[in-house]
Amino acid sequence: MFSLSSFIFVIKRSINNIKRNWENSLINNDNEDQEVPETRPELTDDELETRIKNLVDMITSVSWDFLRRGLFDKHKVVVIAIMCFRIKVKNNEIPREQ
Repeated sequence: MFSLSSFIFVIKRSINNIKRNWENSLINNDNEDQEVPETRPELTDDELETRIKNLVDMITSVSWDFLRRGLFDKHKVVVIAIMCFRIKVKNNEIPREQ
């Protein structure tokens, strides 16, 4: 069983990972040595779209990491299929009616 301190540790570590990924999404991919800016930069439409896509991908990955811990192996296949279908519908790769 999880103790409260173990639970808090897992949550704090996950929040730190999300914060680090968010900070990395602020940095331009061409210049990785650049420090994280104190203020939000003005982004072009393409940069904003790329940043949003990166954040959505990261959140999906973190969500899957939490979800897979509580699933039996036989249920993981079903959940993976549901997630894949939802992602494909959102990206307009398959019609919503199917």
